[in-house]
Amino acid sequence: MLFFPARTRLTGLYQTRAMIVPYPIDERTRQMEATLSYATKVAQLQLGYTYSRFSNSLHEFDAQNPFSAAVPNLRMSLAPSNDFHQFNATGGYNISKVSRLTGKFSYGIARQNEDFLPYSATAGGTAATAVLPRGSLDGKVVNTLLDLALTTKPVDKMNLKLGYQYRDNDNRTPIARFIYAGRDAANVAAVNSGSDRTNAPVSTTEQRVLAEADYEIADRTTLRAGLERSHKTYTLSDRNMTNTDKFSLDLRRPVSDEFLGSVGYVFTRRTGSEYDANRFFRETHAAGYLVGTPAITTPSLRSYMYSDYDENRVRASGNWTVSETVSLQGGADNYRQRSRGTGCATVADPAVAAAIGVAIPDTCLGRKLADGVSLNLDLQWQPEENLMTFAFANFAQTRTDQAGRTTSTVAQGADPARDYSVASTYRDSTAGLGLKWQPEEKWDLGATYVHQLGTGLTNVSTASGVAPAATPVPDLTTRLHSLQLYAKLTYSKQLSWRFNYIYENLKSADWSYDVLGATSVSGVLQTGLIPPRYSNHVFGVSAIVRSW
Repeated sequence: MLFFPARTRLTGLYQTRAMIVPYPIDERTRQMEATLSYATKVAQLQLGYTYSRFSNSLHEFDAQNPFSAAVPNLRMSLAPSNDFHQFNATGGYNISKVSRLTGKFSYGIARQNEDFLPYSATAGGTAATAVLPRGSLDGKVVNTLLDLALTTKPVDKMNLKLGYQYRDNDNRTPIARFIYAGRDAANVAAVNSGSDRTNAPVSTTEQRVLAEADYEIADRTTLRAGLERSHKTYTLSDRNMTNTDKFSLDLRRPVSDEFLGSVGYVFTRRTGSEYDANRFFRETHAAGYLVGTPAITTPSLRSYMYSDYDENRVRASGNWTVSETVSLQGGADNYRQRSRGTGCATVADPAVAAAIGVAIPDTCLGRKLADGVSLNLDLQWQPEENLMTFAFANFAQTRTDQAGRTTSTVAQGADPARDYSVASTYRDSTAGLGLKWQPEEKWDLGATYVHQLGTGLTNVSTASGVAPAATPVPDLTTRLHSLQLYAKLTYSKQLSWRFNYIYENLKSADWSYDVLGATSVSGVLQTGLIPPRYSNHVFGVSAIVRSW
């Protein structure tokens, strides 16, 4: 089967209005790996090197601007060429008959040194002649990983694992001040005028320790417990540091000779240093700009990737051997994560204007709640030695609740009722069945059918008394039918043939595409695309040749 990739992608550009435009693709990725292994009865060691190179033959693309004669062309840089080197080592050592030490170390360097484009594509103004602080980003990120684990059996019926992990993402890209040339304008403000921007390379360092132990508390009954702490530090982020603690408990026991079940509970809590929602904004904008715009983010907004939270998770699974030919496996998982903000009762940034500060609620904004449930069931039936059939069904649902508020230095003091909330739910149901059959020694036949249905629901609500009231966003739906047939013929010891047939039918509905034409939204030039809908047939033939 031959696959011809798309030659264009879509992106957004903006000048006086926005537009969605295609841009060309001419990219290539090369990768090379080399390994060296050494092993004895008590020690094992493997050294490796990985190199990858992404090359983009197209450095930029221009698009005609249909909205402004003063700025006839808009220019955008494309993904820059870059390379990556990584050295790694993995090993293990048997300290004794019951103790083993394993470790992994890797050191990687990612670099990008593509030349910068000029400040603007528009000729005749100050932007075309403005001097960049350096010719390229000269980007460099160094990743270091150290992972150690000790497994041992300190007493009879007990297994113990101790682990330590160090992960450092060090962004060594130089920092410089750039003139802000918005929307390919012909002229830019002078240096140090308040419109300058500073690039902000973000780095993270994480250390993680864990201890896990399982003990046979009764005949064929095992109890497993685990403790884990992660300490993570950030540069130029909402918080300087977070700590994440996790406690887990699992019980595994056979209910009978035919049924083995397990239940578990996991509690996770994240805390951290003082929250500063506008730190990154202040670090990247000139001081003169901050006088008129002290905050770009509502001070009590808490980003979910940094905010405090408590999570409770319960899980269960079971394996049931119904008979010699029938087996059944199933599982369930349910979690509930509740975010807990810090310092929301007062404005975190004292530079924020009083008009905003008075109206900020004393509760945190952002993601308030996230929960989910997943169920799975697998059935296998082998009526004959050369025939096996199977069926499966999975269901998953995730939901998030978010709280927000619109702020404005002008209107917020006069209109404090700007609270809103968003509840998003996504459900995915998958069911399938299939068989594997070997009618004779040379032939292997198989078939699989899968049906998948996905639904996304989004409800938006505003504060009481605010008009007009928000209405629910239309549902998103995706329905997929997939059928795959295959046959393998072992013609001889040196030659095998494989035949494949795949049929897929996809139908989807997305309100953001279905009701929008090229000019449906004022100020935005769309592409007129519709949600993916297709019906495809794919035939494939392959040969496997062995020369010895």
